[in-house]
Amino acid sequence: AWKSENLWQGYLSGEDYHSIVNPPEGFIATANNHIQAPGGPNVATFSALNNRVDRIKQLLQSKDKFNTEDFKRFQSDTYSLVAERVVNLLKPILGQTAIEEELRNWDLRSTID
Repeated sequence: AWKSENLWQGYLSGEDYHSIVNPPEGFIATANNHIQAPGGPNVATFSALNNRVDRIKQLLQSKDKFNTEDFKRFQSDTYSLVAERVVNLLKPILGQTAIEEELRNWDLRSTID
């Protein structure tokens, strides 16, 4: 471990873990994001950025009822909220070169073309 506070500290009791029951959103979403309660025990030494869980929440809030095909679409979703934020910041300063036009017209999906 890089920091001594991240070394194994022993087992936690069940009540030490952060828990959520019947959240107002109607769902719980995680994607390796930071889920520890403020001031609670550190149960992970690495957490991913929130962009993945934010996209999952966006998809889950897109309508009231889902079917199997919806969840298949969610599994293969490649829309990038990070790209959306970055491109929106860049658009006002983009010029007219071919690469700038490609960036301006990008569908913000992380796909292989």
